[in-house]
Amino acid sequence: MSPRRSELCRGNDAQHRPHLRAGQLLSLESTTWPGTTDEVLKPFVDQAGLTVGEDFYLVYSPEREDPGNAQYNTRTIPKIVGRHTEDCLSAGTDFYTSFIDKVVPVSSTATAEMVKLLENIHRSVNIGLVNEMKIVADKMGLDIFEVIDAAATKPFGFTAFYPGPGIGWALHPD
Repeated sequence: MSPRRSELCRGNDAQHRPHLRAGQLLSLESTTWPGTTDEVLKPFVDQAGLTVGEDFYLVYSPEREDPGNAQYNTRTIPKIVGRHTEDCLSAGTDFYTSFIDKVVPVSSTATAEMVKLLENIHRSVNIGLVNEMKIVADKMGLDIFEVIDAAATKPFGFTAFYPGPGIGWALHPD
């Protein structure tokens, strides 16, 4: 199975290229495979006659949100920024620090892309695990919520996940 590029590439067609200008910052925030920013977006910028890191700035900064959680909002959730060059990192950091409390720079766009995958996979695996544990607990006559709440008293090495209807987003076939 290969990554689905159709939506991302559709946005990189000739009709959009004339809108690129020197001094602009392009930040990809969508979940994608490590390498997308450099393999797909950088050539698009190059074809516009701009040089990434010199007169155009390119970063990857994964979307992070927790809908419905009043404790966190866009400003308070730390923002990862992966860069193509140091100048790209400066431009991305300057942009995001204007409305985000904490920006966390990483060494490359691919590193930032992998951060997003790790976060999503961690969540998916643990929701899948707790959903299976609920089935086992039900068969044993145990209350999975009591089990999770008790386990959550461990101050290290445990993150509480609760059973639900799924992992929270739809996967679209190519």
